[in-house]
Amino acid sequence: MTEIGQFYVEKHGFHIFKKTSSMKQLIQQGEIDALGLCIQGRNVQEIFAVDVAFHEGGLNYGGKVSTVEKIVKKIVRSAMILYGFYDMKSGNIVFASPKINRSILEPLEFHLEELQTLFKQLGFDYRIELYTNHTFQSEILNPVINLSSTIADTSELFLRSMQLHSMFIKQ
Repeated sequence: MTEIGQFYVEKHGFHIFKKTSSMKQLIQQGEIDALGLCIQGRNVQEIFAVDVAFHEGGLNYGGKVSTVEKIVKKIVRSAMILYGFYDMKSGNIVFASPKINRSILEPLEFHLEELQTLFKQLGFDYRIELYTNHTFQSEILNPVINLSSTIADTSELFLRSMQLHSMFIKQ
């Protein structure tokens, strides 16, 4: 946590952990939207931490640099939660957003490649996956929409709204 925080402050002026002073505090403030586990027997074989964010006009946390910093921060925090809470030095970290403008996406991709390298240098094997724009639509949104009619449990709000929407499309 300290090494990653120092790296980003010194190299990019990013304050990944701001006032977070301990791993315990980081875990308590965690913001993973979905956590997936691949379990074999009683052992976790693989772990997935997913963070989904969107803004109607395209993801924006106050400008290009601020947006890139915030996404890097979210991914680093997810990695620290996987390590600090689950004791997993490897796993999949997914950041998904239906719309990220090209002016943000290009520097973000650079920073995520850099972060991937930093993780490896520190002995972690986290695979960072980015689902945005058309990839978000084809790999996340469309499969969920296609499955919505086959799911009987309507307690999930998105699926309920898709089922309601499809009632009027079929007419």
